[in-house]
Amino acid sequence: MNNNWKEAFHFSQRERRGIFVFVAIIGILLCLPPLFEEYFQSSKVDFSSFKSAIKKYEADQSLSSNTINPSLSSPYPFNPNIAPLEDLLTSGIPEPIAQRIINYRKAGGFFYRKEDLKNIYGLEDSVYQQVQEYIRIPSKKKLTKKKYAIKKVATPQLIKPFRFDPNKVSFQELSSMNLPSKVVNQIINYRSKGGSFQKKEDLKKIYALSTQDYQQLAPFIVLRKPPLVTPTSYLVPTAQALPKNTQIDINEATMEEWQQLNGIGPYYAKIIVNFREKLGGFATREQVGTTYGFPDSIFQKINAHLVLSPLTNSLRINTISIEELKAHPYIKKHQAIAIVNYRKNHGTFDSIEKFKKVKVFSGKDLARIAPYLSFE
Repeated sequence: MNNNWKEAFHFSQRERRGIFVFVAIIGILLCLPPLFEEYFQSSKVDFSSFKSAIKKYEADQSLSSNTINPSLSSPYPFNPNIAPLEDLLTSGIPEPIAQRIINYRKAGGFFYRKEDLKNIYGLEDSVYQQVQEYIRIPSKKKLTKKKYAIKKVATPQLIKPFRFDPNKVSFQELSSMNLPSKVVNQIINYRSKGGSFQKKEDLKKIYALSTQDYQQLAPFIVLRKPPLVTPTSYLVPTAQALPKNTQIDINEATMEEWQQLNGIGPYYAKIIVNFREKLGGFATREQVGTTYGFPDSIFQKINAHLVLSPLTNSLRINTISIEELKAHPYIKKHQAIAIVNYRKNHGTFDSIEKFKKVKVFSGKDLARIAPYLSFE
């Protein structure tokens, strides 16, 4: 084993010479850097003057952007929400900060309180403290009113008159003339309280009706003379038995005529006439008995004296509006909206079969409303 070690570390003369040369070269390389250090030593750059210049520039910028303009003797009152750039500068706001205020407003920003000005980037507290007493912002209540109040401008309506009797015309027909709602309501209320129009000029009693609108309506007013009616008591219904041949036209009878019937006084006559006006007339005699607040016992007593004339008022279903539709007692708001939307999407109605496609009426409701529909 010793012989193996000797053989492993045995070098020939040539190998020993190569090792010696290799070691010598390494030694020389290790000694070279100290000898040439003075030739390769880099000179140090002095940055002190450059750093001083930067500090001086930053100090100047800070002074110019965060101090009140020294040329001003005192700041000037201003509203940061409306003041232009010149006024902000005059008020003592530094130019960079004033420009940021303008940009903030252009982006939709708004100052509701003095303290909101602190949100402007770069505005130091010391500057804010010097100008805060000169900030003028109206109260929030005044701002809201000024910002959102919309001045209502009355626009004249173009009425569309047709021949009518003001003593008989229905609520729906008056509305279809494009008359103001106040005028329509006052005409109906005037009649429901027992008033009647004896001549064309009586329509001027409706104070909401302008002179211009009356002049447009006058040529279309047609007055039919009402039948002579024996006045009855307005305090209590008559208790006398009526002759068997006494008949009342439920679509033409006035309040006075209704009071000729046993059991009907001013109150019941009024609610029956009001209900008839809202319907546009009675399609059946039984509808009189459905008047809200009218006792069925009285209806059964007078039923034999009721006569039905044809309906003269109808709902022009292809032109009527949502407001006019929902004013009818048999049509609810969601049904009125559905009718108009279907008409817009699928065209006008030409028959009851097409009207059924709206699918918002039950069979019972459709039967009630069908007599009032006009597909012209």
